Amino acid sequence: MTEKLAQLKPLKGRHRTFKYYGEEDGLRYKEFLSDYEVMSDPDELEETEGKSHRAHEHLIFSNCVANIGDGVMLLEITKTSRPGRANVAQRIEDDAIPRAEWKSRAAGAAVFDRNPDHNHWHFANFLEYRLRRVKTGRVVKEGLKQSFCLEDIAKLDKTVGRRIFARCPNLRMKTGVMGITPGWGDVYWTGVQEQYIEVKGLPAGAYWLECVVDPKNRLKVKSRSQNTTRVKVRL
Repeated sequence: MTEKLAQLKPLKGRHRTFKYYGEEDGLRYKEFLSDYEVMSDPDELEETEGKSHRAHEHLIFSNCVANIGDGVMLLEITKTSRPGRANVAQRIEDDAIPRAEWKSRAAGAAVFDRNPDHNHWHFANFLEYRLRRVKTGRVVKEGLKQSFCLEDIAKLDKTVGRRIFARCPNLRMKTGVMGITPGWGDVYWTGVQEQYIEVKGLPAGAYWLECVVDPKNRLKVKSRSQNTTRVKVRL
């Protein structure tokens, strides 16, 4: 057996992408985490998150989790008898045997997100967003969004092949797959529903915006040395 493991890294700053799902092919640059802004306009907040958010203030940003490892991050979703719930198993790539024979290991749960921007299965506790005071080091806020659909959105290495994971399983499917191919990244755009940290009432000053991949250590990966990244933001 020759196992090939994924390694997940949240990106920050400006990155070259060679293909970007949903846009025309070609070389471009995208910015992640450091493209943050505070959304405080009541109409924009209502349009994005609903009427109850009109008086809120949201720190919004885009995020990309890249697979910089040797193997695919492949997750299998299997519906349970509980509505909107599924079990998740990670398949470990092995280039010596067919994919159907790859080792399977339990990796947690999935939930079905019915919000209009999503409407598909999400792997629970895949990411954690935190806002930490630079001066004290104390975490003062955490993001609402912790479950994600894993797809190949941004091609980050021009030498890799086509995207394998092009869409997430829908509610009608009893089983399905999601994941990230080596050399690709999964992206959640600035302003997508639930992608924010509530910052209303926080004092002005410097903070760290942190992104942690797999905070509960449920995935088998090549290394966890780069599973956290952060950028400094000012409120």
